[in-house]
Amino acid sequence: EEHHPEKEIQALVDQGKDSVPALIHLISSRVFYDPLYPGYGRSPIFAAKCLGKIQDERAIPPLFEALGQENFFTDEEIILALVSFGNRSKSFLIKRLKQEPLSKDNEYAAIALSGFPEDDEIATAALEVLEKETTLKRPLFASYLIFACSDLTKGSLQERFIRVSKTKSLSKSIQDEMMVIIKNWKKTI
Repeated sequence: EEHHPEKEIQALVDQGKDSVPALIHLISSRVFYDPLYPGYGRSPIFAAKCLGKIQDERAIPPLFEALGQENFFTDEEIILALVSFGNRSKSFLIKRLKQEPLSKDNEYAAIALSGFPEDDEIATAALEVLEKETTLKRPLFASYLIFACSDLTKGSLQERFIRVSKTKSLSKSIQDEMMVIIKNWKKTI
């Protein structure tokens, strides 16, 4: 409980793919998120760290499903684990970002994708989702997408973003966020 279990993490990583089912069970079980059980509240954090090091693709969907368990520190480690899978998890997350109808999964995918380095594919996918009228009615989700769109580099994609910023039904806060991105692009031209 009081120390960082480096030896234990390494022992699980050394077991490789054999330890993946147990680690997936650990991050999927609600019991291990309860801070009232000593050490349990941190267990998913360490399990995500192990899964990120083992790199077994079976872990990508359960890691994604574990996002949003009301614990910022767990989410942070889960996102790091997802990012460690690179293109394999990026394509999974982009599919979740674009799926319809919109749900919390879209938002969690946007949050996880924000952990990746600047990427044209992520920015383009974010723009495609942002262009949908239903997305603009979800301000928090739209904010994550706007942030991802800051990485748009092609002029034609930036023009599409600017068109969205002129949508009459946009809230003032969303318009303001979009204007910050647009001004930043103009500074780099």
